[in-house]
Amino acid sequence: MAIGTVVASTISSGLLFYFLCRSTTDIRVHLQDFHVDKRILMPMLRIGLPAGVQGMVFALSNLCIQSAINGLGPDVMAASAAAFNVEIFIFFIVNAFGQVCTTFVSQNYGARKLDRCKQVLKWCLVQDIIIGVACGAFVYAFGIPILSIFNSDAAVIAYGMIRVTYVGCLEVIESLIDVFSGAMRGYGSSLIPALITLFGICGTRIAWVYTVFSWEPDFEMLMMVFPISWGVSAVILIAAYQWFVKHLRA
Repeated sequence: MAIGTVVASTISSGLLFYFLCRSTTDIRVHLQDFHVDKRILMPMLRIGLPAGVQGMVFALSNLCIQSAINGLGPDVMAASAAAFNVEIFIFFIVNAFGQVCTTFVSQNYGARKLDRCKQVLKWCLVQDIIIGVACGAFVYAFGIPILSIFNSDAAVIAYGMIRVTYVGCLEVIESLIDVFSGAMRGYGSSLIPALITLFGICGTRIAWVYTVFSWEPDFEMLMMVFPISWGVSAVILIAAYQWFVKHLRA
């Protein structure tokens, strides 16, 4: 299966590159343009590396949580895997608005239109919250039949609904992190949201696993750390954003 994934990715990437090279539109790729421009490289690294670290933080903290899940038995492991297949679709939708926010804030900031930057943040946040709430309500209402597609065992479905409730339904909280982080990256500041996410997400989850969860090793108690870590990070990030914008140079 892993080999198939690598092969499929290689083929799709190769086809994409081929068609970009043969495109007659403005997005055509010219092989002679493939060289390193140091003036462009440094800003890309300054913004891109912290953004990559921010994404990696979620994976590192989730490894710790997955280790705790594995200790709760096969039913919980199966339930968590099934619920993850549901919540990941909400994550992609919620996260997409953060990417959009980065793109449009950066464009307007480059044009020195700060009022439009603020409008971008507002409307990305509003739409992200509305759609996040709608997706959360949908998976809560239809969680049982959706989970039954992956596993029909009643115990697994019951555990799966716990994860759907605490993670899938409350993933809308993460929209605050994604949009405000996206806005700050659009302004050219990628390190601040990365550090906040590192300590807010990763720090909170690891601390929770080795304190609260260790005192009460229950699946529901473990799942609570997702909305709590999102909330902690969101509060700190919003405060950091307000400070950043206040001292931003037009």
